[in-house]
Amino acid sequence: MPSPCTRCAAISARGWESVPGGFERNALRQAGTLRQPGDDDPTLQEHHPAGTNAWSPDAP
Repeated sequence: MPSPCTRCAAISARGWESVPGGFERNALRQAGTLRQPGDDDPTLQEHHPAGTNAWSPDAP
């Protein structure tokens, strides 16, 4: 059986990767921002269900 191409590469860290490893990122274009105008130090409160933490492989 032939090995899958890079477009079919498995995601190694599901919680951190939203696109396959071989995805052509230069095909993306910036469409906007989620940053509030005038917010010099944007921080986010993290959501961790089921006891996950920042280093959990299945972190959201």
